[in-house]
Amino acid sequence: MVSIGALARLAGTTTRTIRHYHAVGLLPEPSRLSNGYRDYDAHDAAQLLRVRRLVELGLSLPGVTAALGSHPTPGAGVRDALLALDADLAQQAETIGARRRQLADLLAREDLTTSEQVADLLRDLTTAAPGTGPDQLRRERDLLELLETSGGAEGFTGIADRYRAVLADPAAVDRIGAWAARFEALAGVAAADPVVTEVATELRMLGPELFPGPTGSPAEDGGHGETAWAAFLASLTPAQRRCVELAGQGWPTCAP
Repeated sequence: MVSIGALARLAGTTTRTIRHYHAVGLLPEPSRLSNGYRDYDAHDAAQLLRVRRLVELGLSLPGVTAALGSHPTPGAGVRDALLALDADLAQQAETIGARRRQLADLLAREDLTTSEQVADLLRDLTTAAPGTGPDQLRRERDLLELLETSGGAEGFTGIADRYRAVLADPAAVDRIGAWAARFEALAGVAAADPVVTEVATELRMLGPELFPGPTGSPAEDGGHGETAWAAFLASLTPAQRRCVELAGQGWPTCAP
């Protein structure tokens, strides 16, 4: 007599697992003794070992059932299942390899959360304008990340090129720095304060290329650009938001 406990120990599993295999039809029920106990033989043990081996390789229980019982030629179903599993593992390995390369890139940089292109732009910003305050830097980072995600690599490359062109012009950097100080000060005023309109007028004079919003129509990007821009506006105080909305009226790069 081979009990279910002895069989479980042989296969390196548990009696609960074996009972589950019986319940789902993966392992046929063995004959029973007069006292009702299951009595396993060599075939039962070999079948369980086959099941365990396939499960440990990564096949699902339905996949094991199909592999062992659906093909008329013995072993052919298992071969097909293992070939499919191997292809899936190869795809996973490729995905993992790409993810590890991304991790290696992140770990090699100081900023461990942004993309390389955004990190480079922020580094260029702090070099060109070392007096940039933490609130403005955080806002720039948030906006750049949103634009990168919503516009895709090609669209964001254009934004990044304009961004670098501005940073390469010391006079432009000074103008933007002066405006940014006034914009940050709007955090403490009411949205209806006349100074909001004044700061918005200054921003409009600076031009949309210095404050890029989503480009293209919502149909072209699935509405991601508008969503990103709306999320950015929601992060501003009421006065700052009204300033940007007033300045952006009519700008092709900003949501209406």
